[in-house]
Amino acid sequence: MRFVHAADLHLDSPVEGVTAGMPAELAREVREATLTTLDRLVQLCKEERVDFLLLAGDVYDQADRGLRAQIRFRRAVEELERVGIPVFLVHGNHDDLGHDQLPLEWPSNLHVFPAGQADARTVSPAPEQGKGAGYTGTIARVFGISYPHRQVREDYAERLIRYQRAAGRAGSPAAEGEPRGGLATARGGEPVEPDDAAGSSTWDIALLHANVDGSPEADPYSPCRLSELVAAGGKRGFQYWALGHVHERRILHPGEPVVAYPGNPQGRGFAEPGWRGVYLVYVGEESGSDWNSAGSRQGGAGGVRIDFVPLQAVVWHVERINLESPPGWPGEKEAGGEADAEAVTRYLEEVVRLVRASYSLLPASAQGRIGYLPIGVILEIELTGRTPLYGWLRRPDTQEELLRVTRDLHSSSGREGAGPWVWPARLQVKVRPPIDKAELAQEDSFAGELVRLAGALKAALAGGREAAPGVLTVRRGREEAAAAASDTLFEPGVAESAGVEMGRARVSPRALLDDWLSALRGKPEAAEILASVTPEELQAWIEAAEDRLLDLLEEAAPAAGKD
Repeated sequence: MRFVHAADLHLDSPVEGVTAGMPAELAREVREATLTTLDRLVQLCKEERVDFLLLAGDVYDQADRGLRAQIRFRRAVEELERVGIPVFLVHGNHDDLGHDQLPLEWPSNLHVFPAGQADARTVSPAPEQGKGAGYTGTIARVFGISYPHRQVREDYAERLIRYQRAAGRAGSPAAEGEPRGGLATARGGEPVEPDDAAGSSTWDIALLHANVDGSPEADPYSPCRLSELVAAGGKRGFQYWALGHVHERRILHPGEPVVAYPGNPQGRGFAEPGWRGVYLVYVGEESGSDWNSAGSRQGGAGGVRIDFVPLQAVVWHVERINLESPPGWPGEKEAGGEADAEAVTRYLEEVVRLVRASYSLLPASAQGRIGYLPIGVILEIELTGRTPLYGWLRRPDTQEELLRVTRDLHSSSGREGAGPWVWPARLQVKVRPPIDKAELAQEDSFAGELVRLAGALKAALAGGREAAPGVLTVRRGREEAAAAASDTLFEPGVAESAGVEMGRARVSPRALLDDWLSALRGKPEAAEILASVTPEELQAWIEAAEDRLLDLLEEAAPAAGKD
């Protein structure tokens, strides 16, 4: 048995802003991206000869739906009907069933689960697909529930679990007059009746649009717990939870039951970057077996394989470049104190070339087996870090020119086998001016104190020595002056004491670090990392923290000046 698990198609989702200035052909392909992805989904189902397709909510982007989106979806379902592939659909928060719909006639192979009410359908092998010829038993049961309105706060997973337990491990009888493709009525709202035609080999699948464990990436609709879903698995429970709602693909539980989000198959903005697609699920085939003539599953749970199949028509990609140490970037010497525009544009051209190349082959996550390459890439370039080119890069005319030059590259790609077109939609310049830490270390300021402390910590880690006296100024009360000379651990709370500067404290950098990190050692995951961290890695951590704190101080300086 094999099936496709997809979710969150958001057909005809609007694209705002990024098509401005695009050539007409590219803009059309961006606007059509979700519909092109739907066509690829149908093609995948046909080429892989799947037994059925699962759609876990938000097929449409809006509850009122667009006519074009509905017509295209109906055409896709009709195409699958012609080859005998059933489609099982639940509606989610974006396309809930609480709104008026156009009175369209839908193909008989589409089953939409009712609003707010658990239901089930059975699937039989399709002779047209070349599997299970002559057998009319049950290979799977699909349980689902649709949203009656947008903001569902109830645990719909619990409803599916109760319904499945009442149904038992047997299948339901096929109703008279049901369409080919294995659909069987489960009598709305009532538990399916036991039937001897299906037994322990039948896979029970839960189709649900939900937020598991309060994922911050999605609204808290139909909230449930992973532990709840896993507990509902096993031989007498669900073998697969086909989830939708979270747009990032992930397998929350790989065993029995499988709990999986395929993510959305087409990104809709820079918040949804990279490869997008669906899961192609094989049952019994990975272990070299399939469903036999009696409908029994061979290989057990070990015969389940889940492949990620990229489908996206257009990729959204963010390329962040730290200009402090990028290979090939024109530095202060090359720029000669003035921006070398030609060198900078050559560098950005190389960035565009590498981005195009990265989407010209299937990703490793697709096992290099099947999938679809994007026809285009919408690119955002973000420049960060401290650079002597700061002044030039911050000029609006410079940014406009760099964006124009990199956009010109799209015309030489994506149409003659050179990979997808790449359209730089945005150039975000977040660079900062260079900073002289040696000069800053001479200042009698908080920033200077910070640089001196960081330098002492890094030096101690590099040489295994304690910092020399005078590293850190500690303001103490007169009664603590004697203790200032001792080689003891500096305690941050003492620095807050009232008093005048009485002297310099000698600080043990390693002990100071140990004190700071002690809170983390109480957490098992962090403790394991800290136990194996090298002095070089600690130095890098200190350097990163020092740079971040200096950035924050610089950001706060203008605000403080306004008070």
